[in-house]
Amino acid sequence: MQLQGTLIKYNENELPSNFVSIAVFLNGNIPQHAAILIRHKSNDFLYHYPGFRTQPMVEEGYHYENVLIYKILDFFDTEDESDVGAFLQYCKRVCQQTAVTYGYIMDGSSYDNQGRYQTLSGLPEIATCVGFCVNTLTNAITDIEESYFNLEDWDSSGVDLGIDQWSIDEAERKYKSLDWSRYNTFKKRVTPLEYLCSAFCSVFPITKETIRQIQPSVELEIERKLV
Repeated sequence: MQLQGTLIKYNENELPSNFVSIAVFLNGNIPQHAAILIRHKSNDFLYHYPGFRTQPMVEEGYHYENVLIYKILDFFDTEDESDVGAFLQYCKRVCQQTAVTYGYIMDGSSYDNQGRYQTLSGLPEIATCVGFCVNTLTNAITDIEESYFNLEDWDSSGVDLGIDQWSIDEAERKYKSLDWSRYNTFKKRVTPLEYLCSAFCSVFPITKETIRQIQPSVELEIERKLV
């Protein structure tokens, strides 16, 4: 897959004036943190979940030392500022409503148009930075009928055991009657790199095999951006 020129480094390109993009913070050349970068009327807004006890936010501008890489999504009309503006307001509503707890849960849940969490599995609102962004996009991309990822392809391989234990302790503290069997069923690790790769997909749900085929080209394009 030829991706040259499709990934953009933040502040490398001021156009278009309106877009929604899948974005990641880099640690060296490794995507470390997931976000959604929104440009509306030439103003930038970063929507993300920093994690742990810091709640999700919409920040104006980009104020971090990490390199930010993004891919503009084709599902939003870059010629229509109202389309992008409506998504920005939706993200703000999610931030007002959310009570998310950090943890490796991916279950295909989403947020309704008012920003309220809609659970599919019966679990409370638990997500990583990737899960939070995916849950947000699931209701916003009209091409998605069921779920963003084909989550049966993913499992708990690759979870950080220290973070996972912190998340379990936090969930125990907040949700006294949590169904731990169900929790473990939906414990899945989708990496920020896999999330970035998903920006190149237009058929949903996205399979892990599709991501596997795209990933080498995305990694190569990241390296080009860092030269």
